[in-house]
Amino acid sequence: DLKIGEEIIKETTLVDIKEKKSQSGEMVFITYEHKLKTLNNLAITETQNIVYLEASDSFNPPKKRELPQPDYPKEKLSISNPLLFRFSALTYNAHRIHYDLKYAQEVEKYPHLIVHGPLQALFLMQYATNLKNSAPSKFSFRGVHPAFANNSMELVAKANKSGLSLYTASNDHQCMEATALWEEDSE
Repeated sequence: DLKIGEEIIKETTLVDIKEKKSQSGEMVFITYEHKLKTLNNLAITETQNIVYLEASDSFNPPKKRELPQPDYPKEKLSISNPLLFRFSALTYNAHRIHYDLKYAQEVEKYPHLIVHGPLQALFLMQYATNLKNSAPSKFSFRGVHPAFANNSMELVAKANKSGLSLYTASNDHQCMEATALWEEDSE
């Protein structure tokens, strides 16, 4: 466990770089491993997979995925431009697709500002924690479709045999999928 005020050391290792070609163009997959340590123990290990896509002349989104029927009440999200700007600042993410609408539309060809994947993941982690009254011991997430700040969004959860399957949703389709596991579930 991490405690407020405790000194933390973050070690990041570049694990892998792979180049691939697909129907949509060239892609580069980069894998990092982040370890957060206190002076006495390893507190968190995170594996981060990032996909870089070839620049496109137009917005070609992936196929929309249907949402499963939820087992828990949905939770509505309110995403504002100031929230996206502040999250960009907090995470040292200077990519303008999150806070500069003109750039997002004219240069990157998106219809609106993009909601950060890690921000969606934080919302899903908190939603899972609230549903189970405790933080999951394992959490993984994957973006499956861009989420745009001008669209309404909600959090959706479905029970599975090993914990919860979670989704951010917009216009009745998945934007992010996640899995949350608790110690008793992962044994």
